[in-house]
Amino acid sequence: MKYYSYLIVLPLLLLACMARAQYNIPENSIWKFGGGAGFNFNTLSATTSVMSALECAQSVADANGNLRFYTDGNRIWDVNNNPMPSANPIFPAPLVNVTQSTVQGALIVPFINDNNKYYVFSLSAQELANNEGGKLYYSVVDMTLNNGLGDIVPGTAHTLIDTGFSEHMIAVPACGGIWVVLHGRISPVFKAYRIDAGGLNTSPVISQTGVQGYVGPGGSGNQGYQGNNFYNVGQLAVSPDFKQLAAAYFKGNLVELYSFNNNTGIIVAKGVVDSSNDAYGFYGVSFSPDSKKLYASNCAAAIGLKAFNQYNLALPTIAQIRSSKFFLGPCNASLSQLQLGPNGKIYLNGGYISKLGTIENPDLLGAAAGLSVQSTSLLTGTNVNYALQNTVMKPMMLTGDTFSIAWKDTLICNGDQVTVTARTGGVDYHWNDGLAGAQRIINTAGVYWVYYTKNCALYVDTLKVRIKTGSVSLGADTSVCGSFLLAPAFEGVPSSFRWGDGSSTPAYQVTGNSTVSIEAVINGCVVRDTVHINLLTLYAAIGDDTSFCAGDPIDLSYEVDPPPNTGILWSTGSTDKKIRVNAPGTYEVVLSHPQCGTFADQVTVAQYYCDCEVAIPTAFSPNNDGKNDYFGVIRSEDCPVNGYILRIFNRWGQLVFESYDVHKPWDGYFEGVPVAQDVYFYYIQLNKGSGENRFQKKGDLMLLR
Repeated sequence: MKYYSYLIVLPLLLLACMARAQYNIPENSIWKFGGGAGFNFNTLSATTSVMSALECAQSVADANGNLRFYTDGNRIWDVNNNPMPSANPIFPAPLVNVTQSTVQGALIVPFINDNNKYYVFSLSAQELANNEGGKLYYSVVDMTLNNGLGDIVPGTAHTLIDTGFSEHMIAVPACGGIWVVLHGRISPVFKAYRIDAGGLNTSPVISQTGVQGYVGPGGSGNQGYQGNNFYNVGQLAVSPDFKQLAAAYFKGNLVELYSFNNNTGIIVAKGVVDSSNDAYGFYGVSFSPDSKKLYASNCAAAIGLKAFNQYNLALPTIAQIRSSKFFLGPCNASLSQLQLGPNGKIYLNGGYISKLGTIENPDLLGAAAGLSVQSTSLLTGTNVNYALQNTVMKPMMLTGDTFSIAWKDTLICNGDQVTVTARTGGVDYHWNDGLAGAQRIINTAGVYWVYYTKNCALYVDTLKVRIKTGSVSLGADTSVCGSFLLAPAFEGVPSSFRWGDGSSTPAYQVTGNSTVSIEAVINGCVVRDTVHINLLTLYAAIGDDTSFCAGDPIDLSYEVDPPPNTGILWSTGSTDKKIRVNAPGTYEVVLSHPQCGTFADQVTVAQYYCDCEVAIPTAFSPNNDGKNDYFGVIRSEDCPVNGYILRIFNRWGQLVFESYDVHKPWDGYFEGVPVAQDVYFYYIQLNKGSGENRFQKKGDLMLLR
């Protein structure tokens, strides 16, 4: 097979979405923590916050890195550390402080088409009474309100979206949108809610995938909460290339890895990366900037297990990834989230004192990653508690990159079709001939191309379809004279062929009007052709020699109609199909055809009498004088007679003569002796003429001597 590359110009799609990491965008440059601490990555200096939250914190800056506001999911503070008027708190009593003990209880997502508006998502803690844990709410912040310091848009505060979640919540960019991803609290189910230019879609994409945990009757510190301890606590992270997710399940004591399709929102479990048998387990997870390493913390475990670990995701199997586990060092805090910072370092809890820890070079393997549990100083008297930042994500926007990829040539047989499928994993497939979808049917030769987005990049795939050479032809429908030998014309060398009757002779003998077909295999393709042969017959049988009754003419015609364009000429000069004959003679017809030549036939016609006249004399004189010596039927020689009977009786009724032959009349004798002159009685019967008309008569006969 050859490969071809084509330059495709798309007049309507000049740009493409590109997936780029967002941990280092200006919107993530200022962090605020739940223990009154903060850190400005623009100046690499510690700051303060007025937030007091145990496990969750989230802040957002503008496109220039200037702080806009921060939140613990319960209250929202502006750049001056003052609560926004409608967010102090967001929730009414008795739901105040529902998010402060949620691992990822706060999440800020910018609007797609409005730089001044943000969704603030709030996720309630698992241990809340009356089954209030695991509920997802959102509020809308408009920075044009409150004199430019921002406030909640009226009517949007604490809008309930759904229930039944664990404490895992992150944002993941999509092409032209954002996914808000959460995990179920009693089963291995993910829900991904899409935000795009049309707003928040509250109907999620649901993925049931991953390890099935134990569903127990109790809860985390509150027996009134009926939940699943296996899933309810832990951190969820997305790789910087947005293709993988990782989740730590604190009570399940494991870390699980997933693939993520940010085009569709579908999540599929890849396997368990690490697990332990301790009463408590993993809490924090983070990917390296190159998305090829995973880091996990299980700082709440027993002393022997308390550690920060690294896993090499570049290895091909989960078993190899598990075996690649590298112990970076022990924890100095009971719980620690992990968070990739704008400078490419991974940050961690520095031990509930005014410190942050770091993994200095997370793209490097093993000890070269460089764990430092208290590398970054915070302001005195402040700390992070358990809470680190949830990364602010923005939609993957259009860039000028376009990927054009050549496809293999495809050969098809003439008249056949092929189903082709574009590369998987994309969305919005559009073909150059207007069809949509990743799969389509092609039955004609040509160059086809399809464009689609995948991982927020525009791909253009080209495919050349060629028709295999090879054909068979029997020619056009035709008319021929006489028998005909039909030979096929092949393009290419047939490996086999057969006629419609199953024979495989080089030529086919056509003996009558028929439709002839042939099937051959050339270059692996079945080719066929059909032709209709009209076999012309130039024949005009006008019959055998015949005769007719005088005065009763007959018609002469031929029995088989001649082919079209046949000329007709009788010996009488007529050009009609039939002629009327009223005289004896020899008659001929000649047929002329431009392809079949001429054909002639002739017939001799005789004339006869169908009836004739006969006479019976009333007397005769058998005296041998040559005049009236016999008594019988008087007729002409051409008047045929059959069925003849003649009987003569004397006056006493005696039969004196009988004849059955018209040529044997009575000579006047009876038993060899001449009878006397007297009156005799006769009876005569016969069939006369060719029509055998019955004649019958009786009467008196005078015999004279």
